[in-house]
Parts: sequence; structure tokens; C-alpha cells
Amino acid sequence: MPDYFIDYYELGELDADQSRETNYQRLKAAHEKARAKRGHRGAVEAGLLTEAMKIFNDPEKYAQYRAVWEQRRHGTPPVAEPAAEDKPLWSVLGTLAAKGLQTYLENKKQAQAEAPRLAPASSLSGLWRDSTGTLVQIEQNDTFLRVSGTDGFGQPVFTGEGQLRGRRIDYAGRNAAGQVANGVLEVARNGKVITGRLVWSQFNYPVGMTMVRLVRT
Repeated sequence: MPDYFIDYYELGELDADQSRETNYQRLKAAHEKARAKRGHRGAVEAGLLTEAMKIFNDPEKYAQYRAVWEQRRHGTPPVAEPAAEDKPLWSVLGTLAAKGLQTYLENKKQAQAEAPRLAPASSLSGLWRDSTGTLVQIEQNDTFLRVSGTDGFGQPVFTGEGQLRGRRIDYAGRNAAGQVANGVLEVARNGKVITGRLVWSQFNYPVGMTMVRLVRT
């Protein structure tokens, strides 16, 4: 069996500079989207994301995976290569599985490259307002977004982070009650409106959903 490593950071469109917990929440959101897809592609993606979630939800497994990921990222071989029967799924795949995964990742990357992108001048930095009157401050640094919201009395109500991919924003945040939000938002072509849906959870249990509409002030 050939050695084949699955880069879950690439597969799940994660940010290697963010915490394990943040990326786990992003994997959960991506998994929900994959499960909603029809056909073989959605089933393959959901299966791979399930394996990724098992790793990112377990500090010990994540530490092992991250060490191998760092080694491969910098081109340094592992100090000790485990026996084939001891290697996890992300390390060893059959020839056909590896070829299928490679094709899947290449198609995914091509689709991302062909996605419409905001013009460089269309920065999202500034003040936005949602339908409830909450003021939302967005700070954009390249494709990374830092988001915070305040109510009408100036009290903080939520904070979050987003990764801009074309006109899509992969968002993860937390409100003042400790609930966690994950979702995908989309920037209008004119750059003045952001819409989407957030799924809220607490202690890993879903507690609700919010439809988002932000308008630049």
C-alpha cells in the first residue's frame, strides 16, 4: 500500500494559524454542508470530514497529526516511520482511494480558483448593521476577517473570525452567552451587503439558527 497523507487543512479549507477548537467548528459546518449534497461527491466529502473531526476533536490525535503535517509542510521526514498496520487512515490509503482523493482535491482547488472574487479595492473593513440594529465592526487583513458586534447600548454581544474566499466568508464566532456560531456568508457583488446563515450550538449541541443580513453603514 502506498503512503498517502490527507491534508485536512486543505480539504476543510481551514486556517493552520487558528486553534484546534476553531478549526473543529469549521469542520462541523463543512460537514453539514457536505451531508446536504447529493451523489457520490457529497458522500466522499462527508466521510473525509468525519475522519478529520475525529482528529481535531481529540487533543492527542490532533497533536500527532499536526506533527506529521508540520514535517511534511517543511519537507522533513518523520523521525520514525510506523509500521503500515499501525498507520491511521490519514497516512495510508489504497491505490484507488489515493487516486480518487487526489482527483477530488484537484477538482476542489480548481473550483475555488474559478470562483468569482472581490476586487482588491472592495475591502469589508468598516461598520455594518444587521436587521436588529446591532452594529457590526469588521476588520479585514488580506483574507482574514475579525468581527465584533455591539448592541444599542454599546455592549458587546458577539465576536468572531472569518476567512474570505472569493465572495464567500467561512465564519466562526461566539456570543455573550457562550454559544458558538458557525456558518457560511456571502458578500453581494456590490460589496455593500452580506447575507447567510449561522448555526448556533452550546456544549456541542445545536441550539438554533440565525439568518444574517448585514448592510454597510
